[in-house]
Amino acid sequence: MGMFTQVRGWLNIDSIGDFNKENYRALRNKLNEVRKDYLDFAEGRACISEDTNIHLGANNSIFLFIGTELKNYDDDAEEWIKYLIARFPNAEGRIDFQYEIEDFRDQDSKSKYWLIRGGEIIEEGYCKTWCTGYGNTID
Repeated sequence: MGMFTQVRGWLNIDSIGDFNKENYRALRNKLNEVRKDYLDFAEGRACISEDTNIHLGANNSIFLFIGTELKNYDDDAEEWIKYLIARFPNAEGRIDFQYEIEDFRDQDSKSKYWLIRGGEIIEEGYCKTWCTGYGNTID
């Protein structure tokens, strides 16, 4: 199908409501360890794991946000996300992969997505390309 230009998504990894932020600190440290382990394990580009950020939501839920623009010839982003969810076995969310050749103005354009629950990809499919992707800039 081509190479990815945009990879974006989110994973909920804790919904307990950790008001002391102990879970957040522990999960932030875990993400940093997972990044380091991934770079030791994979020959992939560091930008893939570095573009994953942890966020503490208003209700103290904890999310991982993944967003990167890249020319991805070897599916490094897919490998990183699979590696990531194996280390966060309760992860749930959605990841979208938009390809370089896909254009939201094209009625037949499709982009790949993954639905993730319990740290596993439960659905892989294609949906109408819904965003501009590369070239989306603020004036």
